[in-house]
Amino acid sequence: MARFYNMLLLSLLGCLGISSLMNGQLVDLQGIQVNGFYNIIIALEFAINQLQLEQILNAGRNNEATIEAIANHTRFDFAFITAYGLFLGTLIIYLLGTKDLLPKFLITLLAIACISDVIENLAILDLVGQASYLDLPEKEGFRILSKATYMKWTLLFVVVGSSLYWKLQQWFLRRKSGSWIALALLIFLLLVCVAFVLTSVHHWFPAELRPEFIEKIIVLNGLVLLSLFIWPLGDLFRGVRMLFK
Repeated sequence: MARFYNMLLLSLLGCLGISSLMNGQLVDLQGIQVNGFYNIIIALEFAINQLQLEQILNAGRNNEATIEAIANHTRFDFAFITAYGLFLGTLIIYLLGTKDLLPKFLITLLAIACISDVIENLAILDLVGQASYLDLPEKEGFRILSKATYMKWTLLFVVVGSSLYWKLQQWFLRRKSGSWIALALLIFLLLVCVAFVLTSVHHWFPAELRPEFIEKIIVLNGLVLLSLFIWPLGDLFRGVRMLFK
């Protein structure tokens, strides 16, 4: 268990370090609202046509500087994918073990999410004209970007939400009460996940609500992930307390 805890800590530090490098590329683009989004990278991930892309690339004071900043951010993201993949994979094993089928299934979904993220990055570099890895026509490029983005975020939401549900279910079962809370949470997260997927069907979801809803779902995913830290931090606290006994 100590080995997994060390890996968890190292991969978390890797995530934080690479994330700071990525955000450093976007200092001049912070706080700019474009296409209804308050985060320019999320706006780019969910762009659906050339007009939206041009609005993003012209959001900064200098078009070429904006393109270069986005391209650098995306290149750092390849390293970030490795870091968060290791972190989430280790966290799943730490929380759920490896004996049951669920952890193995969730790690498989996580791997698919990471691959989708790589494809998303390649599509972004193609669309902003910084590379031609996929060499796709413009319309096809946006289609690939959209599919990869929705696949990534949906699977990450499923992985994180399922981990929280299963861990809460185990915790409540040991106390022989309150398991309905875990089930209610799972149903809520499933409904949110379905609503998120429906934002990809533009004639089903109001266009004016789409950006704000997507950003809130991503924030919710982050909050669910943070809640998973309760157990590693609890184990750390108990370990430190044992040292002073």
